Amino acid sequence: MQSEIITEWYALLGDASERAMVRLSGETEVYVAHLLARYMERTDLGRAAHAEAFLRAYEKKGKMRQAFLRDAGDQCLLCAGLFPHRAEHFNLSPGYVIRIGQEAYKTISDDPMCT
Repeated sequence: MQSEIITEWYALLGDASERAMVRLSGETEVYVAHLLARYMERTDLGRAAHAEAFLRAYEKKGKMRQAFLRDAGDQCLLCAGLFPHRAEHFNLSPGYVIRIGQEAYKTISDDPMCT
């Protein structure tokens, strides 16, 4: 069942990329398809405190820190991509949410505590 959902998201991403004339790498398409499948039943996504989730990751060590940072980055990616005006409801700019997500992903790749 999960693989069927991922396959459907992958196809939808391909269609959307084509319509928007945006080319995503295969690796990015696969990641986003899995991300969408993982979060598709979450109803709390627009209410997330992104900076708080990012900072909470630093209370963790090793793989737990990596998982918390990935979740923070993923939530920012989804919110900025799917609900860009939702941030304004909390007096935040969509760019702010994007920067938090970018920093979360960057920290995973740069921080030796995430391995």
